[in-house]
Amino acid sequence: MQHVLRILESRPDAKLITFLRDPVERLLSDYAYFYHERIAGENEDRVKNQFASLEGYVHHPSSQNKMFRFLTPDQAMTDQDLLAYMKNRFTFIGLQDRYAESMALLGRLIGKIFDAETRIRDGEQLGTKKPVINEEDRKLIAAKNRLDVNLYAHFSQMLEPFL
Repeated sequence: MQHVLRILESRPDAKLITFLRDPVERLLSDYAYFYHERIAGENEDRVKNQFASLEGYVHHPSSQNKMFRFLTPDQAMTDQDLLAYMKNRFTFIGLQDRYAESMALLGRLIGKIFDAETRIRDGEQLGTKKPVINEEDRKLIAAKNRLDVNLYAHFSQMLEPFL
């Protein structure tokens, strides 16, 4: 968010747009990408040991509430403070899992038609695959990402009538 704040300092009239992702799906995708794509070089063994399991990744603070941490201008904000900030400062907030619909809505708001093709990266072709989890794991991930879950649920519910 610091890079956005620097832009806003020089262009206070800038319009902010963002997309939110289901927090559980985000963490699973992030883990698959992190574990299979980003670990290389001298730190590979240390990283593989630290995040050898999905559970280790779920419990590590750096993997938790990434949307909240990225979007908040102040890490001391509560989730309610961030909701108010986003409603006031962001021109549009879409949902990644409803990308085409979100882009169509954005297009209606700004008077432009987008050819919003949903592009899904095929992890299997890249040698990555999201872990398959059970309901207990899903609940654990949601609990460890409560701020992101609240953020996503709020804007998902808010957008539902328009999508």
